[in-house]
Amino acid sequence: MPAQGRLDRVCPGVVSCGNGLRILYVCPNRKSAKSRRDVLSRYASWSSAVSPTECLLIERECERLVTAYCHYVDHGQARRIADLFTSDGVWTAPGVVTMTGTEELQKGLGEREARTDRRSRHVCNNLLLDVLDEDTAEGVVYLVLYRHDGGDDEKPAPVESPLMIGEYRDRFARTSEGWRFSRREVAVSFVRER
Repeated sequence: MPAQGRLDRVCPGVVSCGNGLRILYVCPNRKSAKSRRDVLSRYASWSSAVSPTECLLIERECERLVTAYCHYVDHGQARRIADLFTSDGVWTAPGVVTMTGTEELQKGLGEREARTDRRSRHVCNNLLLDVLDEDTAEGVVYLVLYRHDGGDDEKPAPVESPLMIGEYRDRFARTSEGWRFSRREVAVSFVRER
């Protein structure tokens, strides 16, 4: 039977995760222990060191870093990205370039900022973030990069297929200034042929 014909078999469930937190979830089969285990494993850490509320706040702060990164690089403020990293933070495209620490990040990102003829849009989505403890998180976010060099900033740039599609693999750390990237690695899955 097609999936849409089986909607009557989809059922909600409730899982208690400690600290009084109860999560409503939907699984395809009321007797599915695997579905219940999947839900429990996602929220298992909440019952110990990190409260559910703190976990959500950490996720939101890390998500904001991902968004700020894209806005800074796409709107002529790439040098500001160095402030989103820990003082010993690492940005790397393995086999291409690695920048470590505030000074290298400012230098490398300053070169990007100086490219005033370059128009780009870093479209990031499907962020999956795991809070490891109260001071550490890691995540992955898909990246679609559109880029055009040259032309008039007043007119829309010609659109081609994306320059590349890949993902950022991130590690986050809590600092005295708030959450920061401790490591950002770009992994390319698809690249436009020239």
